[in-house]
Amino acid sequence: MANNNITKQEFNEGIERVIKEVTQKVITESRQFTEDTAQKVITESRQFTEDTAQKVITESRQFTEDTAQKVITESRQFTEDTAQKVITESRQFTEDTAQKVIAESRQFTEDTAQKVITESRQFTEDTAQKVMEKSNKSTEDLAKMIKEGFDGVDNEIKLLKQGQYKLEQGQEKLEQGQEEIKMRLGNKADKFEVTDLTKRVMRIEDIVLRRRRLASKF
Repeated sequence: MANNNITKQEFNEGIERVIKEVTQKVITESRQFTEDTAQKVITESRQFTEDTAQKVITESRQFTEDTAQKVITESRQFTEDTAQKVITESRQFTEDTAQKVIAESRQFTEDTAQKVITESRQFTEDTAQKVMEKSNKSTEDLAKMIKEGFDGVDNEIKLLKQGQYKLEQGQEKLEQGQEEIKMRLGNKADKFEVTDLTKRVMRIEDIVLRRRRLASKF
């Protein structure tokens, strides 16, 4: 019976041993938990950082590509709009100038021709009337009358020459307009646009040349 009795000292020592073992176990498990938790936090933080960095890089690249594409698109659109505007204005300038030259040339030719016809008819009638009325005059007087009539014709020829000079000025103005168009187009207009404008100007020059030839016949 004496051997089964536990002294107070032995009991206390047993309690202390159990407490130490429990404490040691708690410390060991706590350390393991801390290390696992820390490792997990580090791993998750690293993953988050890598994912965030990848996302930032991807979004930055996408933003850069989108911005570059937008700048390229807007620049191309601006270039095309500017070229189209230059071509349109140049074509309008050519057509307006040509129309004005043609209208003025036609009006001048018609007015001059009408004036020549009217004055020639009047001159012929007046000359015939004078010849009939003054047939009894001397040959010298008759020659003088005819000379005066031809002097009138010479004046009409001078008027026609002045008209031809005006046509030549119109052609020079048209050629200057053509040079201005070529300078304004520069490298903006396409080759076929320049060819088309050149053909238009050549047609206008041909019309002016025909008008000049018609006027020279009078």
